Amino acid sequence: MEGSVQVRTHASPGGIRDVLLGLIRAKTRPEMAGFFIARSWPDLSGADLPYADGPAMSGRASDACVRVRHPKTCAGFMPYWFGRHRELKSSHVETNPRAGKFMGPQTPQAAMVIGYSTTIVFLIGLCFLWAARNHGLWRRQAFWLAGPFICAGIGGAFLTVPAILPGLWSLRIGSFFLIFAYGMGWQAIRVCTKQPPELLSALLPSAGSLALSIFDHATGLVHVAGSYMDVTLLSYFNARAAYDVNRRRNDEPSAISALFWVLALSAAFMAIRIPVLPWLPAPLGPRPTALWSVIVFNMQAMGEVLLVTFFLIVLPRDRALAQSQLLALRDPLTGVSNRRAFDEWTARQRNETSEIAVLAIDLDRFKAINDCHGHALGDRIIRLAAAIVLRHIHGHDAVYRIGGEEFVVILTPANELRAHLIAESIRADFAREAAVMDGIAIGATLSVGIARAESTSPTAVNGLMEDADTALYTAKHAGRNRIAYA
Repeated sequence: MEGSVQVRTHASPGGIRDVLLGLIRAKTRPEMAGFFIARSWPDLSGADLPYADGPAMSGRASDACVRVRHPKTCAGFMPYWFGRHRELKSSHVETNPRAGKFMGPQTPQAAMVIGYSTTIVFLIGLCFLWAARNHGLWRRQAFWLAGPFICAGIGGAFLTVPAILPGLWSLRIGSFFLIFAYGMGWQAIRVCTKQPPELLSALLPSAGSLALSIFDHATGLVHVAGSYMDVTLLSYFNARAAYDVNRRRNDEPSAISALFWVLALSAAFMAIRIPVLPWLPAPLGPRPTALWSVIVFNMQAMGEVLLVTFFLIVLPRDRALAQSQLLALRDPLTGVSNRRAFDEWTARQRNETSEIAVLAIDLDRFKAINDCHGHALGDRIIRLAAAIVLRHIHGHDAVYRIGGEEFVVILTPANELRAHLIAESIRADFAREAAVMDGIAIGATLSVGIARAESTSPTAVNGLMEDADTALYTAKHAGRNRIAYA
């Protein structure tokens, strides 16, 4: 390899030093600046010394390998543990700071951490694909759900085994796939929250990071800029995912709120690294890799991965449960709330000083309409009554269908004038629109009973219902198609 020389000797560590001193004193290669000396070789039956940018060098019990490297071609020395887990020591270890983020794991512990994380995320991706293939689970979303985990698994494999490609390319490709995995995670979350994916918005920035990494060895400034770009992209992808989730929080079940906080905290973790980034070791920053930084990065990444995976799995089930609960509280004919929903609303009321009005509505002579024109037309009349009521209420007002042709309207807040105007508008509109249907003279009308109170406790609401019913019967006895007050 240009810019490096390898010396093999069957000498003691002292002999190695003599060789190096001879090289230096003779000034045979004055441009050689880095010296990596393997000094501890007890009980080695045979081992390899892998380097970040070159082929392995074999060593045996009686051998000692010395590699002298040119600083411009040095990508960093990776100490490994051999034999009985004794760390290789060096009389002088030179690490190119510009190659920090591209260095593979410097110890077997770091390699093990990355390897375990890689295996976990890759298996999660395969599980999503298997579930979609064999159980029809989110079949249309399988690509998006599995994509971030498969990308992270591929990226982790390149970083764990940098010898897959020559030079720094394995580490560059691995970094690209890890960044793109976050972008794919953002897209998966958009799909799961019923928003269209924006694949190019994730792919192009990730590709830009890869392009910048090609020139990373040129200057220290480029390398630091690349590290800033990577961290900014990770924070950006998390922040965009949190933003898209937050837009759906009012329309989705409770799992969506927990997912939002996981993504928001992850984005904050990425962002707080930016001010101190130049001093952080890889993979947190541009400095040479340190075991603690690998552990911290993987703990944060795996914590986010597992939590996001959990909530992505829970979200459809939570959504289905919320849908079933909604259906249980919804009248299937009209789409308004049913008697069960009204009872639950009554039970939730507390003693509060607030004007409230209850409108008890009943369709006049509805049984006769069903008998003369059939139940199909009767159902249409009931749907028309519900639609007219919904047209005139707003805000915190609510309407419930509590019987066959009976409705209850809750107006909050409501003074006497507002209650009267809404009740009269409902009565008049229904009488006009239900007079003729499909060319048939129907002449359907309704009556309304109104009761008001100054508090919203369950006792007050139940008393209002009785008063509104009494007023309704008064309107019926007075000739129907009219309003009466309690």
